[in-house]
Amino acid sequence: MKKLIGLCLVLVVSSWLVAQEPPAQLGLRTFQAPEYPTVARQARIQGEVHLRLTVGGDGKIVSVESSSGPAILVAQAKSNVLQWTYTPTGQPMKLEVVYTFQLEKPETERPGAPKIRLESPVHVIISSNLPRVVG
Repeated sequence: MKKLIGLCLVLVVSSWLVAQEPPAQLGLRTFQAPEYPTVARQARIQGEVHLRLTVGGDGKIVSVESSSGPAILVAQAKSNVLQWTYTPTGQPMKLEVVYTFQLEKPETERPGAPKIRLESPVHVIISSNLPRVVG
């Protein structure tokens, strides 16, 4: 009976963590701007990367898993998000963070710094110029 009650408690707590919406007051304490990988830009790779984060009550990222996106962009997003910290909430939470990598005109041989737009504490857009096609 004790095992059954313990199992039920674990299921309730884990379903709460999975279904939890980010709190309205959620904010970033530290944010490191991501880069658009040069190889991805040259290969004209763009798209969305969806990451599932576990954030500790202290606001630090505990774990990161990817659920979709091109491998080279996933690697960049994972590396970048591990440098973020959120405002402490006192309780662990699960978040989905979306990175949108996009290429825009005009075409250039050497891009300037990518444009970074933080839409919310869980969505960042990284824009760079299309590479110029030689030939």
